[in-house]
Amino acid sequence: MAKKYTGILARPIIIGDRPVGKVLGKNQNVGSERLKRVAALFSHYKIKRKSPNAIAKLMLCLAIDHVPGFREIDWQDALPKGGVKKKRGTQRHIWNFIWK
Repeated sequence: MAKKYTGILARPIIIGDRPVGKVLGKNQNVGSERLKRVAALFSHYKIKRKSPNAIAKLMLCLAIDHVPGFREIDWQDALPKGGVKKKRGTQRHIWNFIWK
């Protein structure tokens, strides 16, 4: 699982007509705010945005961290309760494949 999100990745984009603080108007495009957050995701996962397949790498990182079907577990962890348990391995084995 990824480390907890911080900074702009931890805060929602606030829209509306509130007069206080940095609030986007109802009709203002939030696309630029989302693009800032995408850039922050690249930094969060330490992916160079101009590297080959940068978008695919980011999508895979997000899938590994948020989609249970992309996570790897040791076969013994998949046994029913009462089975032999071992410490979970890392979910990032696939990184070695992608980065080479």
